[in-house]
Amino acid sequence: MVVTKNLDGARHAGLKILTSKADEKDIRQFLMDAKLATEPGDLHNIDAVLQVSVSANNEIYEKVRGDKKMCEALKELMKDEIAEEKSEARYDTKIEDIKNVMKNLKLSAEQAMDAIGISADSRGMYLSRLK
Repeated sequence: MVVTKNLDGARHAGLKILTSKADEKDIRQFLMDAKLATEPGDLHNIDAVLQVSVSANNEIYEKVRGDKKMCEALKELMKDEIAEEKSEARYDTKIEDIKNVMKNLKLSAEQAMDAIGISADSRGMYLSRLK
């Protein structure tokens, strides 16, 4: 059993922020330390810790998010997930565009993709979602 409140925050911030009563100072320390991580395994572990900590301490993270320096650290940590979500959103938007062109102009999927300007090598992934 680990008593997290008795741990040194500078060295054990990752453990200390896993409680439902995390201290803002420990969260800030963890984010600054995490910003330096580069190994994929480390980044995966950081993401897991953040998921648990954010769900247990949402109010503190809202406050930390308002701090520009901390917000940048969070963005840096989550950049891959943010990029993936943006890509998925663009993909979903393109699917809706194709469907709208098909419906409104009464075109086939191929004709709609011609009209929108979707390249031939990208069409397969769109066609699979349209059917």
